[in-house]
Amino acid sequence: MKKHRLIALRLASIFALVFLLLLSPGIRTAAAVLDAISAAMPDGGNSIMDGASSINGSVKVNDEIIEAPSVYIRDHEGNVMVPLRAVVEALGMSVEWRVDSWSILIGGNLVLWPDEVRYRVIDTNTSGEFGPAPEIREGRTFVSLPFFNFLLPDCQAKIEDGFVVVDAL
Repeated sequence: MKKHRLIALRLASIFALVFLLLLSPGIRTAAAVLDAISAAMPDGGNSIMDGASSINGSVKVNDEIIEAPSVYIRDHEGNVMVPLRAVVEALGMSVEWRVDSWSILIGGNLVLWPDEVRYRVIDTNTSGEFGPAPEIREGRTFVSLPFFNFLLPDCQAKIEDGFVVVDAL
């Protein structure tokens, strides 16, 4: 019971701090708020990442560690961003950058646009939105981890033992 009160007190303190920071005229950026929250939290803010803080940056595809740019946490919501080309090619699919439309063609069937949440499936002529949007970082395209579960239906993606794991089903 005492432990629960202590946790509740810590959470209340953190929320009060966030509230005060948001009202403070000197602090306007989300990054500054997150830094303040992290400093106030006993674990340095890792709980914000919802379990993703244990990621070591490496990717396993079908039980093998692949050579790829490191995964990273995109934002305070804990969106884990994964290097698209390295993972898709390790799964045996093609990835093509289409300069004319500033888009990415995956497996000859799925089209993505960097910095946009839209996608299109060519075979079924369906389209939709999926976020967060893919982004380009240091010349490489990264997508959120759930992308592999939702837009590549023959895949399963998860975080396991500190690795981003993507397996073909």
